[in-house]
Amino acid sequence: MTTGSSLTDQFRCLQRVLLSAMIISFVSIDAYAQAVEAPSEIPTRTVSFTTTEGTALGFDISPDGETIVFDLLGQLWKLPIEGGEAIPLTNAVEDLAEDLDPNFSPDGAWIAFWSDRPEGRGIYIIPAAGGTPRLLPGTETRPRVYPHPAWSTDGERLAYILNNELHIYHFDRDTTKYVELTDRPDGRLEHPAWLPDGRLILRFSQARVRLVTPEGPLWFVNPETGEGEELPTKGLSVLAPSPSSDGSLLTYFAQDEGGEIQLWVQDIDNGSPQ
Repeated sequence: MTTGSSLTDQFRCLQRVLLSAMIISFVSIDAYAQAVEAPSEIPTRTVSFTTTEGTALGFDISPDGETIVFDLLGQLWKLPIEGGEAIPLTNAVEDLAEDLDPNFSPDGAWIAFWSDRPEGRGIYIIPAAGGTPRLLPGTETRPRVYPHPAWSTDGERLAYILNNELHIYHFDRDTTKYVELTDRPDGRLEHPAWLPDGRLILRFSQARVRLVTPEGPLWFVNPETGEGEELPTKGLSVLAPSPSSDGSLLTYFAQDEGGEIQLWVQDIDNGSPQ
């Protein structure tokens, strides 16, 4: 009899514990629901500011020479070449994205850029007049890996760097091709640029830290065969090489004798930087 009463008391005690736990759970759930709804009741404010500077800005000039596209605060902006009001092309907050390194197509109708949007992290294109960005298949990258997309002069291909390798996206096929480089020099592959004759200029950086003037050569590369040859720059360590529209000149940044970064131009054929 004593044992039965003890078991009954223990059972009732367990019931009370479980009932208390259920009540606490319902209260916790209700409190959590109120907490989730609470932010909508918190007043918000808009923070506005004006800036004339940015860090490591990526930019490009439209083929007609009238518009600059650049990235700032994780989104793309368009600006008249003579200056004025910058117009946002994308919205970093609404898009939940960081958009970087824009590049106009040769006809000026499209802009290629890198982004880490919810649809995927890789190279996107967007109409230059504005619209919905589209992720190019096969261009997906790891976080904080910038492929430096570059349009071919005919607008049919897009060269980019992924895993220190050259890849080319073909718009007519909607596919990406890996290009194996023969006898390539050591270093990190960066900043592809197209020549009108269909060749690519590639830069091989041997610097371990980005934004540091690198050691390393420039190369001409055949995108079909991967064969290449060095482009002489008279010993200069080159940053951001960019050929002229007719392919006769090459501009880039490099240090002068005093160690200052300057803008240089050279004839591609004879290689005499000035």
